[in-house]
Amino acid sequence: MNIAVDNQAVFDVERLLAQASEEAGGLTDFGPGNYREALGVLFDSLAREASLSAQGVQLLHGKLLAQLVNRLVIQDYCSRHPEILQERIDDPLVIVGLPRTGTTLLQRMLASDPRFHAATWWETRYPARCRRKTCATPAGASGWPGQRSRR
Repeated sequence: MNIAVDNQAVFDVERLLAQASEEAGGLTDFGPGNYREALGVLFDSLAREASLSAQGVQLLHGKLLAQLVNRLVIQDYCSRHPEILQERIDDPLVIVGLPRTGTTLLQRMLASDPRFHAATWWETRYPARCRRKTCATPAGASGWPGQRSRR
C-alpha cells in the first residue's frame, strides 16, 4: 500500500468536507472563517512532514472528520437558536497547566462547588445536539445543551 497516494486521497479538503456533510445528515454550512485554507495548509504539511503510518492516517482522518461534523452541527444549532450566541458568560474560569502539575485535581475540586459548572467530556466533544437519529447520545450523558440542569 502506498501511503503517499492514500494520504492524497484521505487528506483532500473537498473530499473531507463532503464526507462531513454526509455524516451530518446533509448539513452544508460550515460557518464563517478560512477553514478551507487552514485545512489545505495542514494537509500540505501532513503530506510533506508527518510520515504517518497507515494507522496514523486513518486515526487523523477520523479525528478531522469528527471535528468537521461537529462544526456543521454547531453551526446548524446556532442558526436555529441564535439566542444562544447572546448568552452571557461572566468570568469564565479556564484551567491550564503542564501535565502532572495538579490541574485535574484543581478542576475536580472546583467542579464540586455548586457555583461552577464543569463541562463533562461529552459536552466538550459534542457541544450541540445532532438532529440525525444515527447520532447516539454519548455514554454517561444526562442531557444535551439546553437540557442540562443548572446548579
